[in-house]
Amino acid sequence: LFTFVPFGGAGPLHACELARALRMPRVLVPPAPGVLSALGMLVAAPTKDYSRTVMRTLRPGAADDGAWLDAAFAPLAARARAEMAAEGHPAVQLRRGLDVRYRGQSHELAIPLPAADGADAAAAIRAAFDAAHAARYGYAQPGAAVEVVTVRLTAVAPADFPELAPLPADGGAAQPAPLGEKAVWFSGQPATARLYDRAALRPGQQFSGPAVVFQYDTTTVVPPGWETAVDAVGNLLLTDRG
Repeated sequence: LFTFVPFGGAGPLHACELARALRMPRVLVPPAPGVLSALGMLVAAPTKDYSRTVMRTLRPGAADDGAWLDAAFAPLAARARAEMAAEGHPAVQLRRGLDVRYRGQSHELAIPLPAADGADAAAAIRAAFDAAHAARYGYAQPGAAVEVVTVRLTAVAPADFPELAPLPADGGAAQPAPLGEKAVWFSGQPATARLYDRAALRPGQQFSGPAVVFQYDTTTVVPPGWETAVDAVGNLLLTDRG
């Protein structure tokens, strides 16, 4: 089963209705959905992408196939190391990849560079591309010429990822106390929704819709038939019971 994860200020407003339309019975609303993208940017590993067009036809068995690959990637790797070091990241991991196509195609598939050297390089690239093409499009063309259009290199610096600290469990009531109630409409029908302050919710607490949860960066709407539980780090776990 898939879980729908809304973000942005408006995401949790519509999450349950969208999840139900997509036949997804679960929704996870993170603690700060309105700034989730910004949080992801702040904790992501520093990364730079580099590319170079080569337009090279593979020649399986050719002795220079490994050499031309090394020559194509060498300036990208040197530039990546220099630029990352200038930004305070002397140690980086380099990931190499290729954009590959059958001759005559106007589109390419991106594949990781297989681990092979010398005369084995072209055969390994060919096998990896045939497999990727079959997985994506349902067929491969083993007899067709294969072209490497672009070489790509990604430089990634190590990063310290923050741990999500569990919220304190204060041993309070299993069901939170609502702020009050408000008349609302769901699917054209009137209903009375309980109102909750998300900052006051604690791990282990549960409540059912219809409900509305307020916080500084978004509002979460819980329709009738949905149950909500608060997990250890403050996520709202909504389950469709309707």
